[in-house]
Amino acid sequence: MVRYSNMINLRDTTTVFLFGSLIRKIFKTISDDDNAIADEVTLLEYPLGDYIHCNTHWRDIDYVLMPIMMEVHAHWILEHFDLKKKCLNIYNSYGFRIKDRQCVEDVQAFAVVIPHMLVKIGFWKSNLVDGKERIEPLEINIIQHLSQQQNGLV
Repeated sequence: MVRYSNMINLRDTTTVFLFGSLIRKIFKTISDDDNAIADEVTLLEYPLGDYIHCNTHWRDIDYVLMPIMMEVHAHWILEHFDLKKKCLNIYNSYGFRIKDRQCVEDVQAFAVVIPHMLVKIGFWKSNLVDGKERIEPLEINIIQHLSQQQNGLV
């Protein structure tokens, strides 16, 4: 079986539901106060590998898998955060009911807050533009051609 092959060398970790709640909470204040993230100690523990028992520091991995309950729709999507490419890959198994733009709107908070979080803990560097710190949001990619679920309520 390929998934048990020694040739596969993927290093990843995951988050829990609370992570998404914290991201959305900070997103509402970060545009007014870049330092708002410093007050959210629990959020900063995730990339350090300190919040979830047996978790891994994000400097030691390639990907973070984040199950996300959409804020507007009662539907779970999967965010696959690629640390090297600095992008969020979104997996939506209910694409015929929940459109790509709705997913992008829902995960925008993650695309903005995660880079701020990683700069705050010293994992990433920010850019200086006209003497001001500038932190670019993550690119958001919607993964196409997924198997789609046929049941469920939205």
